[in-house]
Amino acid sequence: NATNSGGGNTFVTMDTNLPAGTYLVVFYKSQSCHASGNGEGEQPLIRFGITAQPGSIQLNLNQQVPVGWFVTATATSDATGNTSEFSACSAVTP
Repeated sequence: NATNSGGGNTFVTMDTNLPAGTYLVVFYKSQSCHASGNGEGEQPLIRFGITAQPGSIQLNLNQQVPVGWFVTATATSDATGNTSEFSACSAVTP
């Protein structure tokens, strides 16, 4: 999910149940969601390095994404260099 804090930041909760390893995760914002339900990657937001672990983590995108917009992400494996498809869209809520 993606939440606009109202204080200039947007927070996302990310499922980190990925195959073991480290990843470069790139988040994007878009005004609309593709009909497939996956993101469009209209505007890049921020990149994070993460290590796969059971559960989820909350990340501060350090930018405000307007309520009603969508946040998506891709993950690139450090080991293989393979990049995922765009994640499902998460609508930004207040």
